[in-house]
Amino acid sequence: MSREACSRSSGVHPRLRRRAGSVIGDRVSSYRKSRWKIPVIFGVALALMLGCARRAELATLEHSAKEWPFGAWESARAYTYNFVPMNSHDQMSVFVDTRRNPKIRSEHELSHAQAVALLNRVRELRGTLMVSKCPFPRHAVVFFSDMSEPVGEVDVCFECGDVIAWPDYPLSFEERYRTDPESGELAAWPAYDALVSYFSQLFGTFGEPTDWKEQ
Repeated sequence: MSREACSRSSGVHPRLRRRAGSVIGDRVSSYRKSRWKIPVIFGVALALMLGCARRAELATLEHSAKEWPFGAWESARAYTYNFVPMNSHDQMSVFVDTRRNPKIRSEHELSHAQAVALLNRVRELRGTLMVSKCPFPRHAVVFFSDMSEPVGEVDVCFECGDVIAWPDYPLSFEERYRTDPESGELAAWPAYDALVSYFSQLFGTFGEPTDWKEQ
């Protein structure tokens, strides 16, 4: 039987068979041409996502570089130390560079919310505020990098009232101790009170006294 006769016996006209074959061929050809576009589109989308994430990361790092502790931090711990009478030879911080104070009395991990709350208060105060001539701090919170290295420390002397931050904001004496033109009082008092009050509350949650003589 001829091919035409076979087509007629099957009920399909040869022209329709050729047309169907042409449509299928066109679709296969179209698929082959568009198949390369899928990984390209995916690659472009992935590159855009990574670019956005990198820009966000750089913006975060830029913000961190402008605000205390002027670098990225991962965790924070609260310390009591130097629970001894005031003297001139004890280390007046938890860390000097990476050297740890030998008279650390207690250590507590802060939650992320607690660390951020304190961080905001340090930034509001703009770092150090000395209100006496004889600081001898015994309470501190240290911020650590993801490598467990100290990147920032804020110490409070509840006996003398001093707040000492490291690293500190590069402020002049006039900027740090400027007065409010209306009240005539130190402009930093509200931020100072907020920080010292939060420090007292924070150490209270850890069951630590603010008066070293109550140990």
